[in-house]
Amino acid sequence: MTRFRLERLLHLRARLRVLRQIEAERIAAERRRREQARSQLGAEREEALALAAHAAAQGAAGATTLRLAHAYAPALAAREVDAERALADAAERLRTKRADIARERAEERKLTHLEERHRARVAAEATRAEERLLDETILARHARMRREDDGEA
Repeated sequence: MTRFRLERLLHLRARLRVLRQIEAERIAAERRRREQARSQLGAEREEALALAAHAAAQGAAGATTLRLAHAYAPALAAREVDAERALADAAERLRTKRADIARERAEERKLTHLEERHRARVAAEATRAEERLLDETILARHARMRREDDGEA
């Protein structure tokens, strides 16, 4: 009965670990997407500033265009900060999930070790029981042979 419960527990824990690994992969993919979005926002901000500077240097930009360009840059910077926070959050969740998975693997190894010890103990008990039965059989046979020998003499 113990063996069955332990095997079932290990099987269920393995399935839960696989689900957690899938979740960790999903978080890692989300983190990569957020890194790309952050990089893209930074590139957009730099491009907007470069275009505004280029237009101002050429004298082609009006006051309204320059005001819009300078208003757009801080908005992009704010979005970039938000993206950075979201990226840090995803990285922390990924670290936590990986730590959970490592902890669960260690627990599974411990349970597997307990299962192996249990199996070894059960096998040793079975071997001792067989040896005891063999000893008792030999003793019973020896006693029977003695009675038969005593009866003939």
